[in-house]
Amino acid sequence: MAIIFFTTSFPVRQNNSLTVVGHEYDLEREFYVIHLETNLVQNVFVYQYVVSMTFTAVLNDKLAGFYRSSYEDADGETAYLGITQFQATDARRSFPCLDEPDLKADFRVRLAHQQTMVARSNMNAESTEPMDGEMEGWNMTTYAESVRMPTYLVAFMVADFGYTEGVDNADFNIWHMKTKAGQGDLVKLLWRVTTYSGTPIPDGTSVTNSALNM
Repeated sequence: MAIIFFTTSFPVRQNNSLTVVGHEYDLEREFYVIHLETNLVQNVFVYQYVVSMTFTAVLNDKLAGFYRSSYEDADGETAYLGITQFQATDARRSFPCLDEPDLKADFRVRLAHQQTMVARSNMNAESTEPMDGEMEGWNMTTYAESVRMPTYLVAFMVADFGYTEGVDNADFNIWHMKTKAGQGDLVKLLWRVTTYSGTPIPDGTSVTNSALNM
């Protein structure tokens, strides 16, 4: 099973293009190196460069990157989900990026998922559209642009989960296995932590895999 990211962009030189003359892999440092015909301009904010590529990432079973996990549902059957673990440098397993903890960027996530599953990411969903004609029975969900953050904080999930609503009109939910619906105290704890720290949760939902502890 694989997930395909069609394009990835970094902050094209405006009204101009750069010629790629070669590329190579630095396996020891896990770098993909692009060789250009001309040098880039450094430390000048009027220039922006965009790299676009087709990239295929494997939905692995190694508990790293975007990986497949499993649990026992209410009927005693094995159910599967896809979830992320990017810390500290495993985001590169899922999409091309400057995957160093000291570098930060704004992220916009789009997830294709079966209509029978829920998909969640760091930010609130802006739209969910059926992929009729492309992938019958699938939706494409687009999320708001994230706050500036390192790659290891990017998170997304596709699962047949339920959720517990926030407390005191808080605009967030805790998503969990449907058999863990009684663990509503997690919601109250998270809300109290955000109230104490003075750090608001972005509008929308919060993804957690803490409920996967069996």
